[in-house]
Amino acid sequence: MTFTLNPRIRAVLEAAYGLRVGRIRRVWAGTQTDNLRAELADATSRFVKIYRTGADLTYERQILDATMYLAQAGVPTTRLVPTTGGERMHVEADLAVSVWLWTEATSPAVLNVRQAAALGRATAGLHHVLDGLAAQRLPVSAERCRTTLPAQAQARCEHLLDLISARVFTDRTDHANIARLRQRITDLDHVGRLQDGLAPLRLRPAHGDLVTPNTLFAGDQLAAIIDLRLQHADRGRELGRMAFDPHTVAHRDDWQQISLAAVAAYLEAGGPATGDEVRNCARLALLHALLSTYGVEERYLAPRPARIQKSLDRYWADRHLFTRRLLQHLPQVEQQLTGLAAGVHGHGRAAVTGAVR
Repeated sequence: MTFTLNPRIRAVLEAAYGLRVGRIRRVWAGTQTDNLRAELADATSRFVKIYRTGADLTYERQILDATMYLAQAGVPTTRLVPTTGGERMHVEADLAVSVWLWTEATSPAVLNVRQAAALGRATAGLHHVLDGLAAQRLPVSAERCRTTLPAQAQARCEHLLDLISARVFTDRTDHANIARLRQRITDLDHVGRLQDGLAPLRLRPAHGDLVTPNTLFAGDQLAAIIDLRLQHADRGRELGRMAFDPHTVAHRDDWQQISLAAVAAYLEAGGPATGDEVRNCARLALLHALLSTYGVEERYLAPRPARIQKSLDRYWADRHLFTRRLLQHLPQVEQQLTGLAAGVHGHGRAAVTGAVR
């Protein structure tokens, strides 16, 4: 599916959805789908997801059902637009699309304390609502950050270093990536110790990719959590990836206050994570990042369109700074997380509010 097929998309939107389409523009975001903004004759817009060839449409329909379920339960999400026949997805031959109301909001470059707290509260609600899906047959996350051997990650880093050294022309990004990959190989020495300190795994229904690019804010107000990748997963890792955002940790000197505000708000809102999941959440986020080469791997093995790759390059660079900062401050962070968990699970919710003031 390519965007030379915009006339076909226009025809689908008009015939299957009854929309009068003015202009169609690409939205340069997302990795699971190709996305468009359809500007309509009535001056409103719709967000259009185009599912890539080979996508599991049975699972994608399950995602649409779950998103509607979340919206009905009050979790901030974007709103699905059904076809004129009431279908949640339109499928024909090699084309599958879903259509959503356009949300006038953006993903934040970094989180501030108010945004982090709003996201923490919404994540608590999200997890409570997803508990209602516990009996559903969902994909199960392998939670590889708990079991991947450092040598496996080191081999990937060394392979990428070989690819960079073989390039005829290199630029500043390539040279920066050489330094980052070498540092990553050194930092992988911490993985065994970090894995040994984890509490046992507990799988529950989770968003699956709850990171800031999958949130939309209007100022400090959370407008929507988007791009659900529903699965049975480790909520401790999900809580950590939500609260310890790589961009925020990399660029804000007050990142600890921001991250802890997200966790505290999650607990204050009655989030169902266990004490062990709260205490381990930063460690799990760190392990997930240390053992991943997402972003840099795409650059050298499967480059994305330039505007998307630029975003991936930024994510990899910020994730590098994130791992360096969190490695240095993890003992202090885990001490504070332990205090937050104890405040809720030992002394009631009131103790949490004061913990982040």
